[in-house]
Amino acid sequence: MKVLKFGGSSVADAGRLQVAAQIVERQLDGCPTDGAVVVSALGGVTDRLLALAEASLKGNGGAEAAREAAALRDHHLTIAAGVAAGADLSALRAALEELCDGLGRELDDCERTGITAQRPREAWIDRIVCHGELLSTQLLAAALRARGLPAAARDARPLVRTDRSFQAALVALEPTMKAIAGHFAGLGEDGPLQVVTGFLGSTPEGETTTLGRSGSDLTASLVGAALDAERIEIWTDVPGVMTADPRRVEDALPIPRLSYEEMLELSHFGAKVVYPPTVTPARRKAIPLLVRSTLDPEHPGTLVDGGRDRQRARGTAVTGISSIDDVHLMLLVGDNLVGTPGVAARLFDALAASRASAILISQASSEHSICFAVEPGVSEAAKKAVDAEFRAEIEAGSVRPIRVERDQSIVAVVGDGMRDRPGIAGRVFGILGRRGVNVRAVAQGSSERNISMVVARADEGRAVRWIHREFFHRAASGRLAVYVLGVGGVGSALLRQLAAERDALEQKGIDLQLRGLASSRFMELAVRRGGRRLDLGAAGDPDGWRSALEQGGETADLDRLLEHLGETAGGGGRTILVDVTASGAMSAVYHRALAAGAAVVSANKLPFAGPIADFRAFHAGGGANVFHEATVGAGLPVLHTVDLLLGAGDPIESVSGVFSGTLAYLTGELSARKVWSEAVRRAHRLGYTEPDPRDDLGGLDVARKLLILARLCGADLEIDDVDVAPMLDRPDLADLPLEDYWQRLASADEEMAARFAEARSEGLELAYLAELHANGERATARVGLQAVPPDHPVAGMPASDNMFVFRSPRYNTRPLIVQGPGAGTELTAGGVFGDILRAWAERGASA
Repeated sequence: MKVLKFGGSSVADAGRLQVAAQIVERQLDGCPTDGAVVVSALGGVTDRLLALAEASLKGNGGAEAAREAAALRDHHLTIAAGVAAGADLSALRAALEELCDGLGRELDDCERTGITAQRPREAWIDRIVCHGELLSTQLLAAALRARGLPAAARDARPLVRTDRSFQAALVALEPTMKAIAGHFAGLGEDGPLQVVTGFLGSTPEGETTTLGRSGSDLTASLVGAALDAERIEIWTDVPGVMTADPRRVEDALPIPRLSYEEMLELSHFGAKVVYPPTVTPARRKAIPLLVRSTLDPEHPGTLVDGGRDRQRARGTAVTGISSIDDVHLMLLVGDNLVGTPGVAARLFDALAASRASAILISQASSEHSICFAVEPGVSEAAKKAVDAEFRAEIEAGSVRPIRVERDQSIVAVVGDGMRDRPGIAGRVFGILGRRGVNVRAVAQGSSERNISMVVARADEGRAVRWIHREFFHRAASGRLAVYVLGVGGVGSALLRQLAAERDALEQKGIDLQLRGLASSRFMELAVRRGGRRLDLGAAGDPDGWRSALEQGGETADLDRLLEHLGETAGGGGRTILVDVTASGAMSAVYHRALAAGAAVVSANKLPFAGPIADFRAFHAGGGANVFHEATVGAGLPVLHTVDLLLGAGDPIESVSGVFSGTLAYLTGELSARKVWSEAVRRAHRLGYTEPDPRDDLGGLDVARKLLILARLCGADLEIDDVDVAPMLDRPDLADLPLEDYWQRLASADEEMAARFAEARSEGLELAYLAELHANGERATARVGLQAVPPDHPVAGMPASDNMFVFRSPRYNTRPLIVQGPGAGTELTAGGVFGDILRAWAERGASA
């Protein structure tokens, strides 16, 4: 005997109902007497019925309520046509019509009669809401009959006996077990498969009650326990119980096996896959619970039982992390509490009288204070009741009035193995302390399988993510998550390179994921858990992601992108923000990404050539999370060379050379007697220049590269400290519109030809040089067109090459030279890709 329960998302429409019926047929091997089915209302229907009930209770339902009731009728009748046919469809329609007529009568009675002592507000709500399950059982039974399984809908209200706690009724176990067992015994060997309404019960007087949201799980457990079932299966829309809420932790993992006690702890503190009271009936009869997904029926799911070997198989003391989003923390403080017997009893009697349940309780060993957490909706009543109970002490000044701290959350770390493993609490509080999360209160039961703590609501998400990463990081340790800002020439080239190397990286154990992409106007973010990733293959098109963003992206929102990045960073592996823009407003973005635990890889010079305070912040602690090789040498290992020299104790005395492949190309062309304006146009066509070539010719780009090198060498320089001489010093061309600039560029042909001819006549060569002298008290830096002799390192350089000449105590007589191509989008993208891999390789330095 197996009991299968299907939640609302698993029976949301005709297609899902058919899948559920197929699962039932397979699990029961086509034999209806081997099981029972419990079903919730169709997805979304319970919320709609609650809204109808509220409107009717307020007396303002009227025409709007009638329209919504009619819409619900049409919704179920439409689905009926998708699960049944012929005579069975006619009978199904008649049953649904009768139930919908009954719903209409209840709504009318509710609005006409209203709340009375005999029928309070909550009782009316239960009488209306119950129709969701009454309708869904008819539909699922019909879907099963369509597959050849004899099945009948069964109203559970006569079977599940409860008290009068409407909307959250407590089950009377003995009469319920007896009623369920008696009903199934009376079916006989050829009885139809019973499709039982979940969630519903009734009082001894026959009043309809409900068991609380997700109460259908409890119904399944009750049926299973009454029938001594072999197994109770909870079919939902997730692949089992997860190590954390997948909406908060991207890399939450299914848990293969849990103990009953672990399941109780996780569900009590917010894991919504299984309704907490569900565990008790199953545990009493030692019946395993199996949580599985209708979206992936082949996944084994999570087994909940009393087995004791799961800890060895799992290899970790912590099973999972759950949280409750919004609680109020209440504090009772006073000298009169110390050593006074009965204080706790008085406190909890007062809470019980106000119908407030304490979710978490913590008391200082000094007995000076007791704090407890409650749901926000009951905190006001709880405060009044406790203050009234301790009125005499409050008036005497020996106890303070209850203090309520709102906007708090509870985070619970759960695992049977925690009691046998020292240091778990230290790791939990250690990671929270290192990440700046303050813990307001702590509770740990004597079982030692749960450490619960109260944190600010604003910290809940990151607290869960960092704890999860601390204990489950190995599961995501191979993930390299990349967020790329900029889809221009370099960005598009980078995406093509990443796509081309993804398989090779996977063979090395690196799971490369493109998680976010943004241009200045549009962005796209990978869907969280269970959704699609961004497809790197789109980069194969020359327009690639640029056109994809324009056609299907959403409006760029860096705040939301950084929030998404933070959630990914908390899930393990390495998360990297890649900046291939030319934006001058990225420093704040870098700081936020770093604070979220991500690394930054950049080809954008502006943040590193801006205020020196930002530069120092990026490189604090050795800059273990900031990589910007491409800001100076494109694909050349220039900054890496500086790191090696300085790290080996060899201070750099001077740096010089040609830092711009674009300007090196132009000087090479003019040295070969080419015409200036034609050379500039060729460089532009080849992609060597910026869209406006004046950005290159003015020398400021080279000055920024020199400034970055100077700062890495220890010089406290700002951009205004660099002496900049433009390659073409023509103020009359500087402010022209770009089109006019191109038209008048030839006016400088003769001037530039004459300068190069003069150098040749003197046996010299012109080069656009950058020079830094850092060995004195005050470093000096300058860039400009200079004449150099034939034996100078830069003389005779290949066109478009860059050269960096380093002199130090160890490289004095013969300098250390880094030389190679320095212009082009592919080369720069390659430098960025190299930094991404370096950030991956050095990820341990930032842990």
